[in-house]
Amino acid sequence: MIEFKNVCKQYSNLKALDKINLTIPSSSIFGIVGKSGAGKSTLLRTINQLELIDSGTILVDGVDIATLKGKSLRIFRKKVAMIFQHFSLMQTKTIYKNIALPLECSGYKKSDIKEKVEELAALVGIKDKLHEKPRNLSGGQCQRVAIARALTLNPKILLCDEATSALDPKTTHDILSLLKRIKKQYDITIIMVTHQMEVIKEVCDEIAILKDGELVEVGKTDQLFISNNTSLKELTNEDEIIPTKGINIKIYFPKESSNNALITKMARDLNIDFSIVWGKLERFKEDTLGSLIINIDDTEIKKEKVIKYLQKEQVLFDIIGGEK
Repeated sequence: MIEFKNVCKQYSNLKALDKINLTIPSSSIFGIVGKSGAGKSTLLRTINQLELIDSGTILVDGVDIATLKGKSLRIFRKKVAMIFQHFSLMQTKTIYKNIALPLECSGYKKSDIKEKVEELAALVGIKDKLHEKPRNLSGGQCQRVAIARALTLNPKILLCDEATSALDPKTTHDILSLLKRIKKQYDITIIMVTHQMEVIKEVCDEIAILKDGELVEVGKTDQLFISNNTSLKELTNEDEIIPTKGINIKIYFPKESSNNALITKMARDLNIDFSIVWGKLERFKEDTLGSLIINIDDTEIKKEKVIKYLQKEQVLFDIIGGEK
């Protein structure tokens, strides 16, 4: 588990991180999102001390990493790997040498290095590319090399700084599927900084939203997306186009919802006419979740009937532009 307690980081007059309090569960895939300059990459890089904080505490499995120096810091950093947007591969070295580098620097035997490199190359699907150089590989293949290299020292935490931003959608999906498989197979914690909302929806268990160095929201990915979340709306630049007349009620359908016929059943049971004016279905990992907005006549009686019905059925809802 990674815990940030009142973490602050400042560059001259700019507050990059302002009193961050956040807990990232072990063995999860956690997303950090926000606009450019929000502090996402800075927060990520404090975990392996590529960025030193000015105040506060960062605990990794109960250890205050600010107290680590010399050998203890080097040992800790071996457990925290990182992959980047542009792969950071050595262009003059073969794929084998790129993957083997951390092992060679750590003094492993050649036979052990060979075994590990071949194992990881097979895992990420580039075993036939070991004698190639990065210039001969596609972007997706280069990112697979970077992932294999990151796993050489058996890390417990994998930091991903915009790791899919330079890839096309199909390749991005393949890399995310690989990361999910790696997380499950190696039981590691993956922390992703990204501006790609589809990446967040596909793999992240929870997300934290940063704005101007402050943590403005944290929660389960599906719950934040299907709710009427202002912070996410600012990032996605999405808004519902709804009628200005009548009463608009937004109804949420989380994965626990099993009543797919709710709307037609409610109309029949209450004998109330209404219009469906907005709706959206989204894919979150293995679940399809959604929300829709219905519009009813602007009468208090109809409003109260619908609200009581939704409450009885234990359905999540919001009154858009009116009192609940």
